[in-house]
Amino acid sequence: MKKLLLILAMILPMFITSCSDDEETTVLSGTTWESTEEYGEIVYLKWTLTFQGTSFNIKMQADTDLDGDFDTDESESGSYSVDGNNVSLSAEGLTMRGTFSDNVMHLDSGEAGGEFVYYKK
Repeated sequence: MKKLLLILAMILPMFITSCSDDEETTVLSGTTWESTEEYGEIVYLKWTLTFQGTSFNIKMQADTDLDGDFDTDESESGSYSVDGNNVSLSAEGLTMRGTFSDNVMHLDSGEAGGEFVYYKK
């Protein structure tokens, strides 16, 4: 009986530590990326993409009257996965795929030949 209790005492901590609530992370976790569109010298659209664990948030800001101040602010969250240098983002039933390197990310816009280019901040 002592032997059985000793074995349980040795095995139980392995199960407790392996069942932690830590969220899965990827190489993109904790990073922020930005893409902008300009009209003349004014940035009129800005997308900020942030990654945490296996989720992402994308924030879009627009300067509709081109006065230099963003008038609208929208955001969306979803999940993403990484396979090597390939990334797949999913939110609200839509999926975007692309590739990334150390400082640049290319995401397919869904239009023929179109893409969004993000730069790491």
